[in-house]
Amino acid sequence: MKKNLQKKAGVLLALVAMLPFASSFATSISISVSDSISSSITSISNSISNSSKAAVNAAKLEGGYKITDVAADDTRSDRMRIALRADGDDRTRDIYLHMPAADYQHSTISVGQVVTAVPKPYGVAFFQEYAQQPFAVAVADNLLNDIKPKAVS
Repeated sequence: MKKNLQKKAGVLLALVAMLPFASSFATSISISVSDSISSSITSISNSISNSSKAAVNAAKLEGGYKITDVAADDTRSDRMRIALRADGDDRTRDIYLHMPAADYQHSTISVGQVVTAVPKPYGVAFFQEYAQQPFAVAVADNLLNDIKPKAVS
């Protein structure tokens, strides 16, 4: 009986000692997950534009882009417009990324940073340097209808 009690006390002490680590581990997981989820899913045609308002060829959105301006979107007050200047001299590759204002407020993107556009089977993902998760995702127009978001309870 005494050995059993000592064993239970040892397990209890080990669990109590791990509590501070468990708390910080859970916090880091929730921050990581919540920061990587966008508040809305939008199509490429609603998320990406250029200065001529012509359709943007998502297949050509690849590589580095420097953030040159961040402003409220002219067409929707709940969105931000991020001006992205493509690497190189071809200014026809410059684009505007339109994203929900709430997502922008939770991000760490700012003027002067370089972000990377990465084509994906579902559309285009935009990454900050060294980031594992994109800060913005634009879904191909033809796939958006197949996505049926559901509230999670």
